[in-house]
Formats: sequence, C-alpha cells, structure tokens
Amino acid sequence: MIQQKKHLPRIVVVGGGLAGLSAALKLESFGYNPLLLEASERIGGRVQTNYHGGYLLDVGFQVLLSSYPEISHQCKRALKLKSFRSGACYRTETKWAIFKPLSFWTWEQDTASGLFALGKALTTSAPKVDTETLIHSMGAPETWVDDFLAPFLRGVFLDKHLELSASRFLKLIPLFIWGKACLPAEGMGALPRWYAKQLQKTRIFLNSPVAEVSSNQVILWDGQKISADFILLALSQPELAKLIPDIPAGESRTTCCDYFAVDAEHIDPSRYLFLDGRVDSPVNNFSILSTVQPSYAPKGKHLISATAMGQYLPSVAAVKSYIEEELKLSHLQSLERQIIQHALPSQAGAPPLTTREHNGLFFAGEAVDPPSINDAIISGKQAAKAIFDAF
Repeated sequence: MIQQKKHLPRIVVVGGGLAGLSAALKLESFGYNPLLLEASERIGGRVQTNYHGGYLLDVGFQVLLSSYPEISHQCKRALKLKSFRSGACYRTETKWAIFKPLSFWTWEQDTASGLFALGKALTTSAPKVDTETLIHSMGAPETWVDDFLAPFLRGVFLDKHLELSASRFLKLIPLFIWGKACLPAEGMGALPRWYAKQLQKTRIFLNSPVAEVSSNQVILWDGQKISADFILLALSQPELAKLIPDIPAGESRTTCCDYFAVDAEHIDPSRYLFLDGRVDSPVNNFSILSTVQPSYAPKGKHLISATAMGQYLPSVAAVKSYIEEELKLSHLQSLERQIIQHALPSQAGAPPLTTREHNGLFFAGEAVDPPSINDAIISGKQAAKAIFDAF
C-alpha cells in the first residue's frame, strides 16, 4: 500500500486511460502522490496499439488531431506525428472524387454549396436536433451530404445514424477544419505512454482490477483493501456501472477494424482518408496508414485499415474483396480483425453524471464528459481540481 506524508490526502485513481493519467498528472502538480490502479496489463484505456510482425495496429482506427488544445507542443514533438493529407477521397455512385480544401479551383459545385451551408450552420445557434437531422436540413446538396459529410462524421463518432446532438457536432467540427489528422511514429498507444512518463510521484499498479469501491476504500479482486481519503474513478460507462449500481451502463457504439498488408509495389500510395457512404458498402472508411506514417509497416510493405460499424458487421472476406476491388489490388493479406464492443458511448444524450462528485466519489471520463481524446484530458484535470478544492 502506498505510504504518504500525514499532511497529504491519500488519493486513489481507478483507471489508467487518458482521463486517469491526466488526473494523476494534475494531482501531482498540487503536490499529491496518487496511486493509480489499472485493471489490464497496460495503460491507455481505449487508446492502444498492438504489434504484429513489424506492423503497428491501433485498436480501432484512431487519429490525433493537431488542433487538440490539450496536446502540448512538447508531446506532439515527442510523438513524431505525421499527418494525413487535408481533405478526403469519397465514393460517389460512379467514381472516387477528391476533396482538397485548399484547392478552391478543384471544387465541384456541390462541394462549394455544401461548405457554404456548413459554414452558415457554424455561425448560427445549434437547433435542438440530432446531427443527422441538422446536416440534411442546413441547405447543403444531398449528394454532398450523403457521399462526403455523413460518412466522415460516422467515422468520427462511430455512430451509423448520427444520433449525437447537433450542438456537439458543431462544437467539434472546427477542430477538424483547423487541424490535421495525425499518427504517432509508435502508434496511438504512444500517447498514453507519454503521459505515464511525465508522472514522477504516482505509483501505477497494472493488473489490479477493482471489485468494490466506497467513498474511502477500494477492494481489489484479489481481496486487497486500500483505504483512501479521495477516490477518483476514470472508467468507461460499462465498467463504471459494474461498480456503481445507480450509474447506467449506457448504450455502446461497436466498431470493427480490419487490417491488411500488401507489397508496396502493388499499390498506388495515397495519404487521403477514403470515405464510402453507399448503403451497400461493407465499410465506412479505409486508409493506407503506412503512407501517412511509414513506421506502421515494415519496409517494402503497406498497411491498410478498414472500419465498419453497427449491429451487423461484414465478414473479413467481404471487406478484403471490397478493398481489392476499390484499390485495384491483388495479393492482399489479412492481418487482424478487431471488434471493439465499447468503442465509444452513445452520444445521443448527455453523460449520466452532471457533477464530478457523486456519493463521496469523484469522476472523470465519459460518465461526466463527452468522449474524445481532448475531452478525456480535460476531464482528468477538472476531476483532480475538484479533489483539490474539496481537501
């Protein structure tokens, strides 16, 4: 058990994702020495990277936006970020088209009209409707919405029907407009590892799942009891609901990510994100990750990721056949399929908690704040500040 000076509160942080790591770092800035408990064998929560024969396979397609205000320049430099090309390739019924936001002379009429309508929506008060309703009612051409905007947003929010509120969408879209989508040299899992390296006074215990929790005690599954003055829970909603009965598990967004390898000589490399909003498409988006960040694949190879979502997922064979047909490929090798049951919580409504303190416990993460990398870091800081104010 952690030993602390008598004048310092004993603080336990449960959960080693970005919210928990951010909370621990902020607690250290207040002079505290927290104990962080993580149930799995590595920190990071949903932000993880697996290693497969020289390939970096992020757990689900994820990117780090250069415009996230909570990611410091020091962190960005350490991660050695490389970015996708601005814009995207998007599938119409007859062809692939490219949207280059800075090449105004290449815009088709629908693109110009769609961006004008989106810009107008950003400058007006958000109506109390879901995002699907908003994007189809803001006056943009339906083909542009169906072919480009809707599949882009589905990939961001992992929400096939775009049930999240229009206000949430309008708040986040400027980050995509002004920032670039990036990948770290060592995969997305390098981000939580960077945060963990900044911790100087926090003791991290891995493989320490919590069985019970009260306002002043944590009981691990192995029976160990840890007393504390403050306990901060930074867990996903499903995991939190197992510990706190009056907090609902909520609805989860499930996603599927298939990874494929191909010889570099067989593919025309592109740093664009590919979007396909057609109803019969087995995937929503795919990308050639190693053209963005070469470290994602061994020399002479390329790594392709393809993302599907929803209740009914396509087979690996169907996704493989689709990628081969759309990119005019052969010899595509299947590497790994990841089905992530709780990739994100539903954002159709507000998080279940409206305060950071509930029944003597403190909370960070998606139970009290929106789910994103940037919001998780903010959430951890604010939860740590709530403990500081309460002491």
